[in-house]
Amino acid sequence: MRDELPLAQMEALLAESRAEGHHFVDRLVDDFIDGSNRFDQPGEALLGVYAGGQLVAVGGLNRDPYLPDENAGRVRHVYVLPAFRRQGAGRLLMQTIIATARSSHFRLLTLRTLNPVADTFYRALGFRGDSDVEEATHHLVCQPLTQKQGQYLAFLHSYTAAHGRPPSEAEMQRVFRVTPPTVHSMILRLDENGWIARTPGQARSIRVLASPYQFLPLEGDG
Repeated sequence: MRDELPLAQMEALLAESRAEGHHFVDRLVDDFIDGSNRFDQPGEALLGVYAGGQLVAVGGLNRDPYLPDENAGRVRHVYVLPAFRRQGAGRLLMQTIIATARSSHFRLLTLRTLNPVADTFYRALGFRGDSDVEEATHHLVCQPLTQKQGQYLAFLHSYTAAHGRPPSEAEMQRVFRVTPPTVHSMILRLDENGWIARTPGQARSIRVLASPYQFLPLEGDG
């Protein structure tokens, strides 16, 4: 759907979304026509789901315009015809968007919704719903997590929960019995892959972005 928008097939989506009080499908069409967003930047895609030749769902993947990180993607304008909800169309669409984001090497995928039904839907797909990412209500970390990275995340999470602040790098060195460069390299990698957020140069500024169920429990006596 990147080169040409099937306007005739969009009519049902436009009509149904308007009837429900939504206007983002109109914005999708308007932005595509005027060229302001054609989902044609590296890694981006505009996707649709068809049933019996009918376009029943639409949604896109953009680079996140609110984040400076070029490896962050954003889910845009997802809409499924009411008659095709809870039949797998939305899940298929989102699974394809997530797979596209991963294959495009996006480390983070964000979205914004205030709809409680959509919240449940996105959480079931692995999105974290208490996102502290700018201009987003939900986010999903796209890059795979190694066992060692999981151990660090588990420690960061448990320490912060217990003390109300993240540990220092010196404390992580003692727990994992490694050198300062090893800990710092791990922090950089976790940040690059979207598992944490931090303020460079500011002590104890690490925030864990991953949901606890996504990483391994802390092992050993610490």
